[in-house]
Amino acid sequence: FRLKLDKIASDFEADYETVRVRVDKLLAEKKGLQEKIAFLQASKTSVEDNADRILERDNALAGQNDRLKSSFKKQTMRIAELQDEVNQLVKRLEHLKEENSRLSRENCALKDTFQACEARLDESKESNCKKGAMFGFRAKK
Repeated sequence: FRLKLDKIASDFEADYETVRVRVDKLLAEKKGLQEKIAFLQASKTSVEDNADRILERDNALAGQNDRLKSSFKKQTMRIAELQDEVNQLVKRLEHLKEENSRLSRENCALKDTFQACEARLDESKESNCKKGAMFGFRAKK
């Protein structure tokens, strides 16, 4: 009976040792898995925080994009208005140049007319002086 008990005890010790080794392995695996879970949870939190920051940045950029679009539209309209003004000023300048040219021609014609009249007047004075000298009058100057 003792042999049987010794055999049972030795089987039990062998089984106990096998189970203890398995339990130790499982506990070590559990600890490793818990560490991995903790790391993954920290990574998940970090990714979520980054995602929140990216989303906030994206929303801010979308708002900035909308403001820039609005500003671009206003500036485009202002450029069109200024271009219209420039075109009007160019037309006005062309008209002023034409009028200036016309007035210059008229001025030249008036100068020519004045000089011709002055020449005729001088001829007339000289002619009168000669006639007056014939009759003994002095020419007035």
